[in-house]
Amino acid sequence: MALATAIGTAQLTAQDPAADAFDFAKLSLEELLGLHINSVSRRPERVFDAAAAVHVVTSEDIERIVAFDLPEALRLAPGIQVAQIDASNYAVTARGFNDVYANKLLMMTDGRTLYTKLFSGTLWNHAPVFMPDIDRIEVVRGPGATLWGANAVNGVINAVTKDAHDTLGGLFSVAIGDNLKAAANVRYGWITSEHSATRVYASYLEAGNLGAVDDDDIGGWDRKFVGARHDWHGENGRSLMITAEARELNSSNIISRLSVLPPYEVPIRNDVSTEAALLLGRWTQSLGSTGEWSTQAYIERVIHEQGLVATAFTVMDIDSQYQFETNSDDEWVFGFNAHRESDNVKSTNEYVFSPAIESTDLVSAFAQFSHHFGDEFKLTLGSKFEHHSYTDWEIQPGVRWAWTPTTEQTIWGSVARAARTPSRAERGSSLSAAIIPPNPRSPLPTKALLSGNADFESEYLTAYELGYRMQVTPEFSVDLALFVNDYTGLRNTKAPIVYPVFTPIPHIVADAQVANGVSGTTHGGEINIRWTPSDQLTFDASYSAIEFDLEDAMAPGVHTASIAIHQDYTPSYETKLRGAWRVTPSLTFDAFLSNRGGMPIASIPAYTNLELRLAWSPRIGQRWEIVGQNLLDPHHAEFPFSSTFGGEVREIDRAVFLKFTSRF
Repeated sequence: MALATAIGTAQLTAQDPAADAFDFAKLSLEELLGLHINSVSRRPERVFDAAAAVHVVTSEDIERIVAFDLPEALRLAPGIQVAQIDASNYAVTARGFNDVYANKLLMMTDGRTLYTKLFSGTLWNHAPVFMPDIDRIEVVRGPGATLWGANAVNGVINAVTKDAHDTLGGLFSVAIGDNLKAAANVRYGWITSEHSATRVYASYLEAGNLGAVDDDDIGGWDRKFVGARHDWHGENGRSLMITAEARELNSSNIISRLSVLPPYEVPIRNDVSTEAALLLGRWTQSLGSTGEWSTQAYIERVIHEQGLVATAFTVMDIDSQYQFETNSDDEWVFGFNAHRESDNVKSTNEYVFSPAIESTDLVSAFAQFSHHFGDEFKLTLGSKFEHHSYTDWEIQPGVRWAWTPTTEQTIWGSVARAARTPSRAERGSSLSAAIIPPNPRSPLPTKALLSGNADFESEYLTAYELGYRMQVTPEFSVDLALFVNDYTGLRNTKAPIVYPVFTPIPHIVADAQVANGVSGTTHGGEINIRWTPSDQLTFDASYSAIEFDLEDAMAPGVHTASIAIHQDYTPSYETKLRGAWRVTPSLTFDAFLSNRGGMPIASIPAYTNLELRLAWSPRIGQRWEIVGQNLLDPHHAEFPFSSTFGGEVREIDRAVFLKFTSRF
């Protein structure tokens, strides 16, 4: 705290750049509903008109919740379940199936997927984003595979960053507090020519271990990354964007070293490190008032090491799309994508991958057509056609419609199909999941293996959605979405193959392979209400609920472990309440209250969480903030380390921290 005070005392009076003066809290409700998004149809459309369950987390929202990473910002989105596991890991999902490797949610930044094929899912602590650069986070609940392809099953999230022209000048912020040893961001942007601008940025974060273990060095983590972005806007609607980033992450935790020799399970320190570099470019060409063509390509190199498994992989991706209008009623979007991921996995005795070196390709094309029937009704048809190295062809069609009987109402519906392709682990790995010591039923120790299956195929969803959106008054709006999801081919495990092994001592191996044996439905809904009684005061309230009805082909009518993994780690309901109050032009106050159902399978009860923030701007370009998190209990648990692999349930502590920000 002394460091932040010293910095604030030495800070010169500054002026906010015009780009950072854009304040969403000052927008009317009508203007917020009129924000344009791209994630539903891959072309700009108003939030209010979208035929999908969509929500936008704005840059102002991110600032006012003081989010240091994407999962914390996503807590604001209705229907998105965010659970903190420890200092660096999160489980994030939409409409069920949560896990640290939640595999049915596609996360992107500027259209670049953060989804990894190794375990299928997003490793949130490995994908940092410079939070002050985020313009908005577009959140779509429900399938988006018709346009975005495999793994966009239960939701699509796209964090869109600001143009370099919108981040001119300097920014510096620092934060310290409980469990947050240090967090700092630095950015500077400048005009490089008549048509271009550039920014450079750096970020550092170091967090403690949440008090989970005695050794303060175990359980914490640190993250640092640097980057640059250049934007050029030429004549005739031509533009170029180039981004380069490098990042490094280090953390530690406790894992169990398993052995068929006594004592069978020994806790050891596990040091985790990740180094990565990214280069991305996007070219956009306007084709007049009726069309646009864009192409984006990137290459990313990641080296990840830990005690259980180490991997180095390279991702190369190119994506191109063409959108145009044939007349005032007809809109077309066509696109092509090629994605290659090449990896080299270093196995251990506990976790073996085969083959060690592998490359997978995903090639796809999509087409979408929208027709307006007058001013009130819009029908959209489309499909994605993909060829994957594991599963050959996947066809993922969808139909959406939106009816706007008045300018204050939208009624929409959709039917869509989506596929979740297998992970590297599901196709070719063997994990030592547990050691069962000798007992009266088995005089020899038993090693339980969970193994991949080369015949494991994609999981499939057919989703049915219906929604209603209404601006009741200029100050009050309601957004309702209902869904029924029908799944086939969900992962289960076959009956284990049992056989004896005689080295290093005689023991029994029980090897269970994954299969596609679970099917069934989920149904539920989300409602979001927004009320802005004045320009100074805004309230948001949301409620989401979900129910499961799954069956395991291995044991019909039985609540098997496979079913439990899919459904028992998802609370049946969640309520979120948020208030934002501009007390004076220089003083703001925010409160965020959430209540979530429990997870009896992990001995995690229902809990209520409260976060408060008070911000003071003593002069233009300066802001001091004090934030309290998890204020209602000294500590509480939100999620075990992994619903698949198990792990210690860590508790998240109450915390208070101070943040200082300067713009110049």
